[in-house]
Parts: sequence; C-alpha cells; structure tokens
Amino acid sequence: MEYEYIFTWIVYPERVNFSYQPIEFASENIIIWKWKIFIKNSKIFCIFKTEENYIDNIYELKNYIDEYVRWIVDTWCFVNSYNYDVEITNVFCEKLNFSETFNVIWEYNQQNKTDEEKILELKDIHSILEKWKYTHILLDIFADFRR
Repeated sequence: MEYEYIFTWIVYPERVNFSYQPIEFASENIIIWKWKIFIKNSKIFCIFKTEENYIDNIYELKNYIDEYVRWIVDTWCFVNSYNYDVEITNVFCEKLNFSETFNVIWEYNQQNKTDEEKILELKDIHSILEKWKYTHILLDIFADFRR
C-alpha cells in the first residue's frame, strides 16, 4: 500500500516571493520512497510517497524532509541575498485520515509553567547575561528562535 504525505511550509517574509520549479527525488534503498517539492509564491508543498506508515514517526519524517527543504530555501535565499525564514506548518495523509499542525512551541517550553515561573526564568537568564563574558554567544543562540 502506498501512502502520500503532503507537507506544507511558508517562507517569511512572504514578500520574498520565492518560486522554484518542481524538484523530484526517489530512493530504492531499504525504504522505497519518492517525493516532489513545489514552491510557488513563498508557499512550499512536498508530496512524499512511500509504502511505510509514518504516523508513529511523523516527527522524524518531518525533521528529515524539513532539513532538505530548508537546504533548498537557504541556498536560493543566499544566492539572492534575502533575509528570510521558512516554517513547516503541517502534514496531511488522506489515506490514513491523518492531519497534524506542527507546534510553534519549542519542546523544552511545552511544560506547563505559570506566568510567575516564566518571569523568574526570564530574570535568571538576564542575570546570567549581565555577568557572563560569553554573553554574545548565548545571544546568537537565542537569535536562532527569531524569525
């Protein structure tokens, strides 16, 4: 049985107006799969076909495909000197009646924290940044969460 997973992304800012011809890939290794990526007006669609049911490993599949799509967008935006970001938004598999919208919250922060706990954590981080000689490194790490 063949499963078709459709992943979607958005390129930000949308005024980048990123469009690219369809790109196709295939593998005949242990896992047989093929996929096609469509990029039009800063919207990206990836149709991934395989005989494997990835429902239990959808995040692993998402990360794998996301890395490759980001590589394409990174390269294109570098060549055009664009400031941008790309966000994977969801996946859908009609045959399995499966749909998943990907969360924007980093896994670490999925804990249920009160507002007071969040404020204390913020103050702790700021107190470290005020004193640490390598603050610029940590600021660069936090910048990775910026769009």
